[in-house]
Amino acid sequence: MKRLQVEHAPHCSHEAKLVKLADKLYNLRDLNRCTPVGWTAERVQDYFIWASEVVKGLRGTNPALEEKLDQLFQQRNVHI
Repeated sequence: MKRLQVEHAPHCSHEAKLVKLADKLYNLRDLNRCTPVGWTAERVQDYFIWASEVVKGLRGTNPALEEKLDQLFQQRNVHI
């Protein structure tokens, strides 16, 4: 399922890309605030890496959202 999001992201409509960007931003901010029970630091980092791969396919949709996501990725040392 995660691999499919990476593969399909570039082919979504503009509106769907906006929703995906906002959803990733919300989820990543939430992970920074409160790690889910049972999640290791490695699992959180893996989620950030995966989310950055999805965001790569959404680039060019909304510079403001992308900048906020880039800041989160940089804080986690995830290469973008």
